[in-house]
Amino acid sequence: MFYALALMFNSSASRIDYKQIFLTPVLAQLFPLLHYKPLDYLTMKVYDKSNLFPGTYDNFFGDDLFTGTVEGRQLSFSDLEVTRHSRNNANWNYNTIIFKGILVEVTLPEMYEGGFVVEPHTVSEPSKLLIVKAIRKLQHHRTIPLVDSGNSTFDSSFQLLTHDLGETMQHLTEKRMDLILELAREFENLCLKYPQNDLDPEPKAGKITIAVSTNKNQLYLGIRNIHLFDLPFDSDLTHSEVLFQKSVETIRLIQQFVTSW
Repeated sequence: MFYALALMFNSSASRIDYKQIFLTPVLAQLFPLLHYKPLDYLTMKVYDKSNLFPGTYDNFFGDDLFTGTVEGRQLSFSDLEVTRHSRNNANWNYNTIIFKGILVEVTLPEMYEGGFVVEPHTVSEPSKLLIVKAIRKLQHHRTIPLVDSGNSTFDSSFQLLTHDLGETMQHLTEKRMDLILELAREFENLCLKYPQNDLDPEPKAGKITIAVSTNKNQLYLGIRNIHLFDLPFDSDLTHSEVLFQKSVETIRLIQQFVTSW
């Protein structure tokens, strides 16, 4: 279906027209419970409330907003690019990427008064890890304690931050820890299936990683280094179709994670 419709689309049309005229009706058929707004994106308030990416930022952009209700859960997600101006005088015009990917916000039917953050391990050497923690605490005001979940498999891939471990473990059950691990594996498989990164075709494009947090009855999922519909405008329609299929699979993974939580 995608390939046939793409042949009918004028390659000289703008990317915005492409999304509004072509993608919107196609996505309405594929995901009838979701409403697609190609020019909108999640707000800075949502980003800040997620507590997934602490620190100051100067630029906040986005697009490809999806909203809807799936199995009693209010769901919103979009592409975001959040950057900070370099504090180095020699590179005053250089922007440091704080987050580039998809942010998901879910309103859960259950009320949870506490909050926690689950983020991937990024540094393995203990000395470097201590330095990173110190810098983050000073510069980014990350004050949530780092704790062990008691699940060695989970702790080997992710680190848990919470003020109240007992209360957190009532919500972050073994089943939900397995769900996070499974989602991470699914995105690893997605990278293998579609080695061409739709966000950055250069070899230095980062690995897709996920982070999860809760704030009362809100669940947040941050997926780094992947975009929803950053499709190329060229004569290679087969390549465009592959990227479209990757985006569709990404949305399905998000829906599956949200409804399984």
